[in-house]
Amino acid sequence: MKGTSRAGAVSGYLPNWMNKYEVGERPVGSSLPVLKELAQGIQTVDPSNDEDTEEFQYYGDRGGKSKTVTTISSEYAFKGHRDYKNDEAQEFVRDRLNQTGAGREVYFRHTEPDGRVREGNAILTGIVHTGGDANQRGNFECVIGFDGLPKDSKDEPENKPGETPKVSQ
Repeated sequence: MKGTSRAGAVSGYLPNWMNKYEVGERPVGSSLPVLKELAQGIQTVDPSNDEDTEEFQYYGDRGGKSKTVTTISSEYAFKGHRDYKNDEAQEFVRDRLNQTGAGREVYFRHTEPDGRVREGNAILTGIVHTGGDANQRGNFECVIGFDGLPKDSKDEPENKPGETPKVSQ
């Protein structure tokens, strides 16, 4: 591991805590999203892609199979402990527990330790805001899945990690 802080590390084998996950309301018009970091109490993040493929067999490949990816959906499953009322991101997610449709539409950003950013409109599902054994901390879980393909940029985000994005007037 070469880096030890999220702000300056850009190479090497870096610990997972250096990834930054943010969630918030979808921006309206040309305004920037106002996001809350989803980190407090989070123990595990499981990103996954669901890919649809097509297979083809060609004479030139002597009848062997070739495959192409036709669609992708990408989501992140968060698991950890519920931090009651102290964490804005967990409260943001909890507030959507009984909502459907547009009430579950969010904006999501994942900033990797090297500064690469995946972000875009997303849907919030699988909310668990409590539960577990009597003498254990309450559970917190949710899944955030991008609508379509997210923007994937190696450029620095408009707002650096740790800064709160400003909303245009």
